[in-house]
Amino acid sequence: MKLFITRHGETFWNVKHLMQGNTDTKLSEKGIEEAERLSKRLRLQHFDHIYSSPLSRALMTAEAVRKYHPDTPFEVTDALIERDFGEFEGHTKKEIGWDTYPHPEPRKGEKSIDTVGRASKFLTKLLKKHKKNETILLVAHKHINSAIIGAVIGADWNSVYDMSKWKNASVTLLDVENLGQGKVVLLDDVSR
Repeated sequence: MKLFITRHGETFWNVKHLMQGNTDTKLSEKGIEEAERLSKRLRLQHFDHIYSSPLSRALMTAEAVRKYHPDTPFEVTDALIERDFGEFEGHTKKEIGWDTYPHPEPRKGEKSIDTVGRASKFLTKLLKKHKKNETILLVAHKHINSAIIGAVIGADWNSVYDMSKWKNASVTLLDVENLGQGKVVLLDDVSR
């Protein structure tokens, strides 16, 4: 299966460098433009199915892409919702000490290991539901996307999280045969 993964366009919280988690924030004007640029980039790419997080920033991005794929099955799923950062949400990375390694875990919210588990469970369902020759698009968020890459290539959370900057409206392409045996074809690409 070819798995295209993208991150939502820029939000007002991105501009302020605030941890969003599963707080439902909307796209900024630049984010709307990024979603539009992404949709034009992917307009000729065939997708057998499109999945999106239910959070507004991802859903708005997915809807922009979807206008060029009106007949492609589209599904909104909580499996792609961003990691719940509990008390970290609304704070900057500096305020919570995110630059330490390993990154801190929130006391309340979703632990990184649980995000990886959720990604693995979702990918297992995708592999059962879709044929190996299908092309799937996921529109989601930085942390769940990192967890998905980890599950695909069989890498731990810390090594995968820091391998990509996860630019807004970037494209990552994975070849997936089985969990832990996939490969990254394209990472965090924002070319047109």
